[in-house]
Amino acid sequence: MLQQTQIPRVLPKYEEFLQEFPTLEALAKAHNHKLLSVWKGLGYWKRALALKKTAKIIVGSRATNLRRSFGISLPEQLEKLPASKKILASLEKDGLLKKKRNSYAL
Repeated sequence: MLQQTQIPRVLPKYEEFLQEFPTLEALAKAHNHKLLSVWKGLGYWKRALALKKTAKIIVGSRATNLRRSFGISLPEQLEKLPASKKILASLEKDGLLKKKRNSYAL
């Protein structure tokens, strides 16, 4: 929500988002119309849909486990989730995550 949107504008939308979707399960089950109505005013609707898709993947793979589901280690699992490459690149740029060959380290 904060990417390219000012904090004062995001805070009330964030609170509304958490009220409507308090869990990953709630977000995963949300109707797109409801999700996009809550997201309205933040732009980049693809981000909201990617967030829902990510929630569905995580909720769906809790029954097994993420490592078995993807067959790779956690940071690499994150790369498989929608829109996460940008997040990982940002963490790497900020020095919070280091990419070594094909894996990541904190």
